[in-house]
Amino acid sequence: MSIFFDFDVGPTGRRFRRAVDGDKSDISLMLSDESEKLFRDTDIQSLIELSTLPICLINEQKDVIGFMALGDFPPVPAVDPAHWETWIRNFYQKFCLSRSTLFIHHMCCADAAVEYFLEEALISVFENDLYIQQILLIVPPDCPQDILSKHPIVKKKYVYKHYARTDEENNSGSCLYTFARQELCPRLKIRRAVEEDNDDIVAILDKKCPKLKELYGAYYLSELVGRHPDSKREIVVVEHDERPVGVMCINTDINYKKLNATYELRPYHGLMKATPLEKEKAKRNNQLLQTFGNPIMLGKWSPFQNFVKHNTRKLSKKSHKKRKQEINPLKPAKVSFGLHCAHIPSQEYRRRQHFSEDSELVMHEALLQSHAIVSSITDILETDPFDYEIVNIDKALFTVPNVETCM
Repeated sequence: MSIFFDFDVGPTGRRFRRAVDGDKSDISLMLSDESEKLFRDTDIQSLIELSTLPICLINEQKDVIGFMALGDFPPVPAVDPAHWETWIRNFYQKFCLSRSTLFIHHMCCADAAVEYFLEEALISVFENDLYIQQILLIVPPDCPQDILSKHPIVKKKYVYKHYARTDEENNSGSCLYTFARQELCPRLKIRRAVEEDNDDIVAILDKKCPKLKELYGAYYLSELVGRHPDSKREIVVVEHDERPVGVMCINTDINYKKLNATYELRPYHGLMKATPLEKEKAKRNNQLLQTFGNPIMLGKWSPFQNFVKHNTRKLSKKSHKKRKQEINPLKPAKVSFGLHCAHIPSQEYRRRQHFSEDSELVMHEALLQSHAIVSSITDILETDPFDYEIVNIDKALFTVPNVETCM
């Protein structure tokens, strides 16, 4: 719901919006002794700030004439707000879910709005919050019945009243009123129109367009449906309780010129599919393109994005060795494996080579070093094996002592 004040109240002269802190003084003027008996909490400031959905009704002069505060738990201090589903089921024999149920924590209205305030408030909540399936009102035991009887919706047959389990016989305890979505905002059925719908649909259209009946007669709808079944026009009917309550005429032949002359459709390209040439013309006529120009034409993400190209060149072997000596003045460690020697770099040298910019030269040197290491190892393996002689060893070490075992 909108929290702004600069909107039209609609054809009925009233509209609901979300309550704000500035409405506290207007709501306080509507409080009475009856509201205190029905709802214990009358702190309007906390209701506006802490309620799940606080709404108010305004008139043509934008004056507040009604207020309702809805919460997601029952306004009973003795009930845990996190486990009220079990309490409702045991106390009122009513099954509810927290994700689709709201409770009325407070409501009040001016005397002139008593006839329609409660019903329109419930319908407005159901229309704006699609996940809500039912709204509950808990009446305390000591509350007089005359307080709610002044609202006409309470007397209707589709409003269910559940008494507490312990007070079903005398009906003197607390009770629970249930307002269901299906009763206030019923789900409508959509289908194609048939010739039998002529009288109902003509009566609906005659309220808005009486000239249609004067020009085409009283049976123009049945003629459209029966005599022109292959036309590009489709008539859709919305019905409730097996009776049409709404109609829509759909046609594929559209007068785009008249629509563009009546409405501002340039942002949508006149509701027509644009060709590649028209897309390019629209792109060139864009104000952003005229302002920033060249960057957008080059396909950049933003007009402030700059592509910088760095000039790079490949270093020669001499310059590479010279640069390598400047970066790493340490000499590589040497390990001899025999006749052939190979230079095995240290750990620091490997790390510096790994992050070198000239990766091709590094890989070439690594291959040469690996070949040298392999060749040195093969030379060692091809030579004659060494002969080992055992000398200067005490002969007592070669004798095995006798171990006596106990049985």
